[in-house]
Amino acid sequence: MTDTPSATAGPTSEPIEVTAYFLAETPLGPRLVSEVLVAEGDPLEAAVAAMLAGPGDDDTRSEWNPATRVLGVSREGDEIVVDLSDEARAASVSPDEAALMVQQLVYTVTGAANDPEAAVRLLIDGGPPGTTADLRERCGAPSSGTRR
Repeated sequence: MTDTPSATAGPTSEPIEVTAYFLAETPLGPRLVSEVLVAEGDPLEAAVAAMLAGPGDDDTRSEWNPATRVLGVSREGDEIVVDLSDEARAASVSPDEAALMVQQLVYTVTGAANDPEAAVRLLIDGGPPGTTADLRERCGAPSSGTRR
């Protein structure tokens, strides 16, 4: 019997497919839709970066500031910590839009981690999100993390 190496979520220089979520207008209002994109690097960071860069489809959009950079994505136990640059604070959105932004981030990063039950904690420049980007508070999620 031959051992087969298992897939890992480590960095790669080979192109990888990542799924990012974006907003699409529907008769019921904006809803999340997935889009498969090609990226390179760590699958978690690549998926978040693809989400921040915006959709490749004209029928979808994102409220995230496209100048936002991924400073890091890490696993801490059952939690995924996403650290974004200060540009993430530039979102000027309603509470409903903020909730969709949180869902967009959570679905994107938990999908990339293949762990839909993981909690997601958002940091901005290594600290709490702050007033305009305090998306967890706007959507009513607990301060210890956001779950789908």
